[in-house]
Amino acid sequence: MTVTLLVALIFLSHSQQQTLAIRELAGEKYIKNRIAIQSLQRGPVPPSAGSPCSNIPGRDKGRCPPRTQMNVAGYAPPLPDA
Repeated sequence: MTVTLLVALIFLSHSQQQTLAIRELAGEKYIKNRIAIQSLQRGPVPPSAGSPCSNIPGRDKGRCPPRTQMNVAGYAPPLPDA
């Protein structure tokens, strides 16, 4: 019984902290739209194409961008001078 009560108290205190962290919507904007979420139509999707940087035998090798322009995990471009 005491374990259940302790777990319930921990859960309630945790949920109260999350509730206090919620921001209110802008009242005026909410009243005008009467909705909190808007659905937008999907835009055109470009067709998928293979990467010119892949190394697949029997295919033409395309031009790859220089390493400084590639978005590769673990590599960050140098910061501009301040």
